[in-house]
Amino acid sequence: MDAKELLSYSLLPENPKLPPEDKALWLAALRDGSHAQSTGALRTSKGFCCLGVYCDVKGAKWLERGDHFTTESGAGWFLGWQEIGHDATAALQAGTTYRDIDDSPVNVMKLLSSANDQGVSFAQIADWIEKNL
Repeated sequence: MDAKELLSYSLLPENPKLPPEDKALWLAALRDGSHAQSTGALRTSKGFCCLGVYCDVKGAKWLERGDHFTTESGAGWFLGWQEIGHDATAALQAGTTYRDIDDSPVNVMKLLSSANDQGVSFAQIADWIEKNL
C-alpha cells in the first residue's frame, strides 16, 4: 500500500469520528517527529506503529516483551477501550468505503496498521486521519 492507495479509502457516512482533542494530540505526535516509526507491533524497541503513537499520547503504560512492547491492559495489536476510551475505539473499528476483494468494509485499524507496515509515512497517515477521522 502506498499513500495514494491509503487516500483512496474514506469512511462510511454513518461512522463515528474521533474526539477532537484526541485527534489533535494524535496528529501532532505523528507530525512532530517525537515518535520513530516502526512496524509489526504497536511499539517496538525501534519505534511505534501509527496506532501505537495514539496509545502513547493517550498515556498507555508500556510493558516490554522482548523486542516489542504491549500495553498494561494487554491490548497487544489492537486498541482497547481501556487505553483510548470508548468513543475513539468506536471510530477506529468503523468500516471504510473502499472494499476488500470479498466486498466487505475495511476496518480503520486494519487499514492504518497495513499502511504503516507497508511504509506509508506518519505524515501521510496523519493527512488521512485529519480528513477522515
